[in-house]
This record gives sequence, C-alpha cells and structure tokens, in this order.
Amino acid sequence: MAANPVGAVTFICAGVYLAITASQAALLAMAVTFLFRSVTIAFNWRTAPVSSGAIFTQGDAPPRKD
Repeated sequence: MAANPVGAVTFICAGVYLAITASQAALLAMAVTFLFRSVTIAFNWRTAPVSSGAIFTQGDAPPRKD
C-alpha cells in the first residue's frame, strides 16, 4: 500500500502558512491523517492502479491509444 501524502502535505502547509512550531504541525498532521484514514475505512473507499484500466469498469470505455 502506498503512503498517504495527506499528513506530509498538512505538516508542510501548517508550518508554512499557519506559522506554527514543528511539534504543533506534526500533531496537526497526525490528527488530520487519522481523521482522513478513519473516513476512508468507514466509507470503504478503495483505489485501483490507473495502469490496470480498472477505473473504466463503470461502463466507460478506456481511451483509445492512437
């Protein structure tokens, strides 16, 4: 499973835009990541690799490779 970039982006943005300490930004990033992960588990959100063509299983035809 790939790493979730939500925490890293939250940490950087909190430090830069909110001008808070690294410890506070880290705690905020952990909380946001936990909440995001909890929501993905609760709603059973799944992802598929784009290269497998699995994103086109809803009746859509994959784009043509001309």
